[in-house]
Amino acid sequence: MSIRFAFHQLDPSPALCQYTEEKLLGVVGKLTKKAPMIHVTFSRRRRDSVAHCDVLGAYGTDLHAEVKAPSLYGAVNQMTEKLRRQLKRHKDKMKHHKSHAKQRADRLHSIAEHHNLVFVGERAAVPLPL
Repeated sequence: MSIRFAFHQLDPSPALCQYTEEKLLGVVGKLTKKAPMIHVTFSRRRRDSVAHCDVLGAYGTDLHAEVKAPSLYGAVNQMTEKLRRQLKRHKDKMKHHKSHAKQRADRLHSIAEHHNLVFVGERAAVPLPL
């Protein structure tokens, strides 16, 4: 997992980078098996601090989270919570679709057995009478 940090209109802070890295590894590391690329950008807009994060390649999708907060550490906490919810929702979708695919395959096999069909690849073919 590679994490890149960028600071706009702010001085780079190693302590903030380390804190963010620990939080992201805790969230993304638990919910993904693959090693995604993570881009984190810190900036200041008027009186608010903004934390923006892009997680690229987590379960075949790209996730984005942007949070405004009075402090950067608060923005990091909210951003990681937002990413955790997105990753969990996407992971649940993937599990749900897999269970539907298995049910569909089981249904097709039971229909094929009932009607004496032969499977050729993923398609069912009726045997020709002799």
